[in-house]
Amino acid sequence: MERSSGDIQSDKGIQKGIKFVLLFFIIVGAAFFVPYGGFDWWEAWLLLGLWACYFLLMSTVTRKYNPGIVEERANSLSKFTQWWDKLIIGLYQITSMGLYVVAGLDVGRYNWTGGVSSWLKWVAFVIVLMVYVLTYWAVLCNPFSSGVVRIQEERGHHVVEKGPYRFIRHPMYLGTVL
Repeated sequence: MERSSGDIQSDKGIQKGIKFVLLFFIIVGAAFFVPYGGFDWWEAWLLLGLWACYFLLMSTVTRKYNPGIVEERANSLSKFTQWWDKLIIGLYQITSMGLYVVAGLDVGRYNWTGGVSSWLKWVAFVIVLMVYVLTYWAVLCNPFSSGVVRIQEERGHHVVEKGPYRFIRHPMYLGTVL
């Protein structure tokens, strides 16, 4: 049986996604653990595990219920990104890496913040988990959930009114703010 060009493109997209996720975990893991000075930081492992679950859901369940969305989100950044979006995304990535490095230095070496109580860590984790659930729900319900703001005429773009979009126009932005 001969494979279609769509299947081949999908396989390339999956391979590209796996490479991206591995690179992400290597870079972010280094940003956490090198400044920390070891690998025994359970909170960083918990956050990396949450991200791994999110990426796994995006590449499996989301692909089943919202075909094409993973490829759209991955490819839209390179194909449709305006210069100002590239600037904002670049600044966001740099500041995020800086945050991870400073957190590692604080928790592992210098204790600048004097430590954070366990209950507050768990409250923060629950908030982060809720943000990821909201964001994932938004992506699952919105077949036009691109990595950049754009009208997707080629995909029959229309206003989405289901899922979290019943309550708020931009649930992913709300998640980012939280």
